Amino acid sequence: MNDGTFCGGAQAFKINTLLKLSDVKGIDEKTELIHFVVQEIIRSEDKVCIEVKNTHKKISGTPKKDNVASKTSQSTNLSSLDLRHKLFPAITYRRINDSS
Repeated sequence: MNDGTFCGGAQAFKINTLLKLSDVKGIDEKTELIHFVVQEIIRSEDKVCIEVKNTHKKISGTPKKDNVASKTSQSTNLSSLDLRHKLFPAITYRRINDSS
């Protein structure tokens, strides 16, 4: 979360930290830090959905020999998407259906 700053290099955070994100308010005193985190998750989900769609388009036009590796890659992407869906079902479901 602090990537690119003086405190940079942070690549992860403890899950318990999410509970504290609603305590941090924006300037308007209404927006919470958790809103920003959710927006970032939605943005990353859009990228994953686009990558999966592009991978699927590439698979349909590739020879069978390359198809196995592509399907493995697609399976990994779908597993990642499924995991995110289980962690954030409302966000993932809404964004996937909105992008169609």
